Formats: sequence, structure tokens, C-alpha cells
Amino acid sequence: MEFQATKKSLSQARNAINLYLKQNKTTPINLMTIRAFAKSNKMSFQPYDSLGQRLEYLRLSDRHYILRSFGRDGIQNTNDKNVDQITGVLIKKPEFAYQSLQNSNDFVSGYDGLILAGAESPNSEWYAQVYIDQANATKQLALRSKKNKTTYMIAPHDSIEEFFWLKDSKRIIYTVTSSSLYADGIYIWNVENDQINDVYTGLNQSLDSTNLSFDQNTQRLFLSLASYNKETDEVLAYIHKNYDQQPISIERFLNQNHLYSIKINGNKTKIKQAKIPPNLNYSFNSYWALNKDNSFIGKNGSPSQINWRNLPIRGDFEFVLTNWEEYARKNTGSPVFVYANWSIILIYNDTLRILEAKDPEASSIIRGIAAETAKGLAQNPFAPTYLRALSHYAYIEFIENKILETKVSLVDSTKTF
Repeated sequence: MEFQATKKSLSQARNAINLYLKQNKTTPINLMTIRAFAKSNKMSFQPYDSLGQRLEYLRLSDRHYILRSFGRDGIQNTNDKNVDQITGVLIKKPEFAYQSLQNSNDFVSGYDGLILAGAESPNSEWYAQVYIDQANATKQLALRSKKNKTTYMIAPHDSIEEFFWLKDSKRIIYTVTSSSLYADGIYIWNVENDQINDVYTGLNQSLDSTNLSFDQNTQRLFLSLASYNKETDEVLAYIHKNYDQQPISIERFLNQNHLYSIKINGNKTKIKQAKIPPNLNYSFNSYWALNKDNSFIGKNGSPSQINWRNLPIRGDFEFVLTNWEEYARKNTGSPVFVYANWSIILIYNDTLRILEAKDPEASSIIRGIAAETAKGLAQNPFAPTYLRALSHYAYIEFIENKILETKVSLVDSTKTF
């Protein structure tokens, strides 16, 4: 009886939400909006479950949501505990989900942004994806279980930037910045028991064996996950203080002095400054070498993930840029959008290097477009803070008639404007 009553409440709420979505082409902002809409359309709506607890409505994006009742225990389901009642609309999991080669033995690489658009756990039992809700200014990490089709989990933080699955498929490591509720930091989420472990946050006083030492007022960080070595269970991450979102150069951020090793041993983690092997050709240029990036040699995935791997990085610059800009335009609501825009900025930079002497007039036009693109990304609240700071720096360089040192493509020009 209790189950059926809650099922009825969820069904009524789902009908109201789906009608709202059909009429307004977007999901409702909150439960109050749903209630008002249901009343105006003379629809039955009960925002409580059979225990008298308020249903949770979580808006994930303009098209996606989760609506659920937490049941008697008051906590969300895991794969081993599936008693909550839930409904909603999520992006359909592709038949063959994306498998990033980020979980390789590479010691230093760059973050594969395609992971955010959907990635399977190593054991293929979970599918994780970041959703952007522009109306509520959140970036939520949602999981769905392959084992229990009605099991969904939501990470507790509201501004998740980058994540990796760890090799045990029970844990996810992710970065958080720009949240109004939480300190910037790196966290590990155990999806088996729904527990969070703070690896490092801006509130930490100091860390053993590192030069990271922040005062209590330092809560903002630039964070980027660099790579994950599944053999040693070691994550590399760039950690840099964020001084009021000041611009930062690629050379300064992607510096060995800011690269830290997070060694994971069961429930314990140890963080210290990473030691780069002397035989490794460490270069900030290689970080952005798109043709060697893990995302270009990953496997399977959604159409947008597959299309990314087909984007050109060599040939006439107009052809290359047109393809990248079209891809970005089609993925404006995806977390991949900001990585595509950053790539476009760097391809513009490569184009400037070619045109500067060959065609000053064309170079001036490209510089203006590059500067506006960089300015837009620097002001995008859904871009990782480090990408915003790097874009801010690029914008300043462009308007001052300078060129970034980084080279990421093999564009050329067979014609001028």
C-alpha cells in the first residue's frame, strides 16, 4: 500500500513535468513551479510520498531531470540497496558507451573532456555523466546502474568540473570549484556506500611532503586532473592557487611545480608533489596536442563523442575551424562545449602564427575573432575555472598583438581572405 501510494504521487508529478516540458521546451525550475503548473492545468499533484516526505525534484538540464522518493531510510539508492522509488528523463546511454584511454599507464597527459559527456565504469556496471543546468547554475554528476535499471545516484557537490573512474569501479575522483556551497577541492566518491572523502580542499592548512600551504581564507583553486595510472592507482592533478580568478598562462599553470600525485590506497590517500621521470619528455605543448590526446583514440561513445574524434586538426585553417565551430555550436548544452571552444582558441592561435607575415589584414581579422572567442570562454560560468583563467590570459595576449607559444594543430593556408 505504501509503495503504491508513492508510485501514484511520482506518476502524477511525472505527468505534470512532462506536459510542462512539452509545452515550454524546457524542464521546470523547481517543485513549486510544477505545483503551480499542475494546478493551472487542473492536474492531480501530490508533492509528498506515502511517508509524508517531500519528493525530491532535481533539474539536471533543460531537457533532463530526476524525481524520487528516498523511502524510509532517507538516503539514495546504491547498487546493493535499491528501495527508493524514482522516475525521470536522462540522456539515453549509448549501446556501446565511451571508453576513454585516460585510464591508461600514461604518466602525464591532459584531461579527456569527453569523459564528462558519459563514461562507463571499468566493470561496465555504472554509467556516469555530467549535466549542466544553466537556469540553476549547477553541474551535477549523475550515475545510472546497468545492474539495477531503476538505480540512479547523484554526487553531492553542485559544481563538478572533471572526474575519473578509479579501477575498482566503486569510486570516482572529481574536482569541484566555483560552488557557493562547498570549498574548491578534490574529492573521492564511493558509490558503493555513497560516502565522500576529501582528498584536498582550499580549507586545508598544509599537506605533508608538499609545498601546498594555504591560509583559512584561501578557498579558491585552479584544478585539473592530468592522468590516472590504473596500475599504481595514482592520479596526477594540477593544483594552483586562484587569486580572484586572475588570468594565468599555460606555461605557468601546466608547470611541473604545480603537478601533484594522489596515491590511493584503500580508503586512504596521500598527496605530494609529483616526480617526473628524467626520461619523460615533459612539455606543456604536448598537453594540448589534440592529435595525440586520449579523446582522439578512445573507443565507442555517443554521437557527439564519436564526432569529436573525427574533427580535423590539419589542412586549410578555414576548413579546420569551420568543422570545430560547427561541432561547438551543436554541443552548446554539453560539458564538452567548453573544451571544444578552448581547442578553437588554440587553433586560431596557430592560424595567427601562419598569417602574421603572410597576410597582415587577414591576421587582424582572425585576431579579433580569437580575442572575442577567448573572452567568451573566460566569462563562461560553466567552464572549469582553470580554462576560464587560461582563456582570460589568451584574450589579453590577442588584444596586445601577441601569440601564445602553444601549438596544437597542423593548419595551413592555401588561400587568403
